[in-house]
Amino acid sequence: MARPKVALDEGKVPLLGIAFLVKIGLIDEREILVELSKEVKGKELIEASTYLREPMLVPAYKPPLRDFLTGFFSSSGSFVSELVGETFSEEGHELTRVYLGIMMEVANGKGTSTELSSALFSRGLLKKDNPGTLQKYLTILTKMGILRKFLVQGKRRKKFVYRHVSPLLDLHFYLEAKYAYTELETSVEFIRRAVDYKLPRHVEDFIADLLAKAYGLRRVSVELPELELDIALQGFNRLELVGEVKWKERVKRDEVRKIEEKLSRFDCRRVLVVPSEDVLEREPKGIEALTPEDLLEIAKESLEKTLNMEHL
Repeated sequence: MARPKVALDEGKVPLLGIAFLVKIGLIDEREILVELSKEVKGKELIEASTYLREPMLVPAYKPPLRDFLTGFFSSSGSFVSELVGETFSEEGHELTRVYLGIMMEVANGKGTSTELSSALFSRGLLKKDNPGTLQKYLTILTKMGILRKFLVQGKRRKKFVYRHVSPLLDLHFYLEAKYAYTELETSVEFIRRAVDYKLPRHVEDFIADLLAKAYGLRRVSVELPELELDIALQGFNRLELVGEVKWKERVKRDEVRKIEEKLSRFDCRRVLVVPSEDVLEREPKGIEALTPEDLLEIAKESLEKTLNMEHL
């Protein structure tokens, strides 16, 4: 889990809000993908790259990734809690509970300030159900690099959704929200169930971020009636690429048809990302199917282009 380093003024003062923050981000999606491709391939390459952007995991990693993650959280969940707690060690107890509550609710699927405010108020962490009051906490967590926000496309008024930057942190807080796993004895089977549930969603984020960096686009969230996109990338003033990620063993004909109907509403590049072409019962029409091998080539080409520009 990447954590911000801080420089404090002298004296005992709360950490958040007054510290000068220096972000230390995760490893670039393209770089980890290319480097890991020397050791693993295919589906495992994408899944491992998604989480091994956290440098602390790299030395201990052994495939398969899902077994590795299950073992890591089973044995080291309290260690992750200590790292998180250390970040807020200078903050007051009440405020720390609010920050941790936000991170837990984001991991549990609450994405907007309205949803988060209602959830925290119901848990007694806020005195009033007021999204405006919550905004200062979200701003700090975003500036620290713990949360990130996406603009919702197609809304008259500006609206944002929030997610964890680190998939490792997101999975940790999901386990806390679901099982309180660092406080109560939690079986390996429960942890594995959480890994299997969260991993495809983290893979979606990894792929979307990879494509955004490779093509110089910005991720947005598309919010239309009965329509949710896994990948939505915006250029200067319009969507340039939309897509779906089906990270599963089989994509049936009917699913392919529904994806075609959904993506046909957008006049831009359309992609469907799958772990292998073999999982498709039929090829999608008007949509580009991308596999781990295709994503690796995209990453290599983007890094090479970046390197050439730096040498100019």
